Amino acid sequence: MVQAPAPERLIPGGLPTEGTVAHVLVSRYADHLPLYRQSQILARQGIEIGADTLASWVGVAAGELKPVVAWLREILLGSARLSADETTLPVLDPGRGRTKTGYAWAIARDDRPWGGSDPPGLVFHYALGRGREHAAKLLGDYAGLLQCDGYAGYKSLPCGDANGPTLAFCWAHVRREFYDLAKGRTAPIATEALRRIAELYAIEAEVRGKLPDVRREARQARSKPLVNNKSLKSRLKKGIPRRGRDPIQAGEHWWFTMAIAITLRSDFTGAQLRALARQSKDASQARRLLALAVIYHGGTRSEAAQLG
Repeated sequence: MVQAPAPERLIPGGLPTEGTVAHVLVSRYADHLPLYRQSQILARQGIEIGADTLASWVGVAAGELKPVVAWLREILLGSARLSADETTLPVLDPGRGRTKTGYAWAIARDDRPWGGSDPPGLVFHYALGRGREHAAKLLGDYAGLLQCDGYAGYKSLPCGDANGPTLAFCWAHVRREFYDLAKGRTAPIATEALRRIAELYAIEAEVRGKLPDVRREARQARSKPLVNNKSLKSRLKKGIPRRGRDPIQAGEHWWFTMAIAITLRSDFTGAQLRALARQSKDASQARRLLALAVIYHGGTRSEAAQLG
């Protein structure tokens, strides 16, 4: 009698099927059910599977999904326009009894607000820092339109080169700076800038989702006069001084955003990162949330399992 070899399993030497591991992933990331709670639920049914074991399954699944993540990244990098953003996340630091600061980076495509036809997409990238090398690694040789905040890491990219992006800055980020300055009631120019930005937003709300030509026409006729004030524009380019902080500047990259038919704000990317950050208030949750992201661009299964 000859016994056929057992079929290869997702978990080497383990019994869980692909469906079982997929259920763990969906429960964790779609239904926000922590692994230790999943372990408790299973225990009530007489199935003893510890959270550490579930975490190792997540790590293996992350490794198997790496080609999918890489493929999605390649699709996004072929887009005419992307938005990029990053935020901090607490990550457990084994052996030190405390957390360390990690960074979740994201690139996204969402053309719906400006009438584009491509479907939305999003890729997360976990990194230990916020240095420009992480932006370069995430974006590769992307040479399209990149909408982002004014962070220096993006400015250090080979912008304008054949293998570099064209930057268009997000107005929501510069608005925050004016808002903070206006609260002190000592800078009338900040209050004036907020008033004009509010009018810009109102115009954008009317034309959001319409064809690019319609949006461009509205901006030329109604938005351009709001931002083309020579005195205001000159001061914003030079920078508005702030005590103890860098001056507020709104240079050519912001005006370029106004000149083309894209959204003024990179809302989609920031919203997804904020949702990720809200779920990571507990450091152990942050580890699990990043388990699928860490395998992107060089992460290993073991690293993902440690985070999971």
